Amino acid sequence: MHCIGGMLWENELTVITAYFDATYNHYNAKDPKPIVHTLASYVGTDETWGKFRREWQRKLSKAELDYFHMTDFEYARSQAIAGSEKLSSKSPYKGWSVDKFDSFLSRLHKVINLKKKNGVYRLRSFASDIIQADFDETIPDELKNDVQCCSYYIFNVVQIMKAIRFWADGKNYRSSIHYTFSAGDREDGNIERLFLDMWNDPNAKRFFRLSTEQTPKPYSIKKMKEEPALQAADIAAYEMHKAVLEWISRGYVDIPKKELRKALSSLAKTDHAGWTYRKKELLESFDEIVQHNRHYRPRLPTRKKKFSN
Repeated sequence: MHCIGGMLWENELTVITAYFDATYNHYNAKDPKPIVHTLASYVGTDETWGKFRREWQRKLSKAELDYFHMTDFEYARSQAIAGSEKLSSKSPYKGWSVDKFDSFLSRLHKVINLKKKNGVYRLRSFASDIIQADFDETIPDELKNDVQCCSYYIFNVVQIMKAIRFWADGKNYRSSIHYTFSAGDREDGNIERLFLDMWNDPNAKRFFRLSTEQTPKPYSIKKMKEEPALQAADIAAYEMHKAVLEWISRGYVDIPKKELRKALSSLAKTDHAGWTYRKKELLESFDEIVQHNRHYRPRLPTRKKKFSN
């Protein structure tokens, strides 16, 4: 587990919503690195997210940006560093200096890291990383078609949902939790399958605080362009992914924060907790799923095919 410091916020009585976004690297024969799948989430209350959106949009409007996508931003920044003229004239970042890139990203980080009047950070972040080769090598045959392991993305989703649930318990929060995912990750079908499975499992439904009291489903899928909270999660996924790749390249040794990307230190003021699943951790997680299936699934009633209270 890696955790980058901050404070937990006090018990809340309002609905908590978690926003998820993912990233992964592609194989490069010239620079071969392990393929790592990263999912990151920011958690906050409805009130918090309302204020966050207004502040985020003000930053984007001032910079004349319609929305923020970390990969596009970093590509444009790399072109500015290289002094390249390759950046399209249609790019909103055309003509930006490196200093302008850095100061703008810092301002977005400040929105993420704002505190409440009592000095407690408004948001909390969770991340999960899978090394693809380790996952493929260790997954048992009986789980290859299991809903919790149907993709690297979904496995990460379940791990973060567990972390959010335990965190909520620690804050004595007992109400529902709503989960919102980026449509850009193209996992809509798998997400639907996962939540239907959990919804119709009495233990999972209770464990993950699922509810349709405020929405037709206990989760939502939204376009990142239209949801600032997902744009923030995109930043966290990007930075945590880069940190994990660096950790792997150095042989899994502890790395002083000062040797990581400055953007990560700037971002991670509020708590950013993450778990990287290597073979040992994957085997433990797979065994937990197998034991759950053996003890609970045979007792479950026939699966329903829709969400209803």
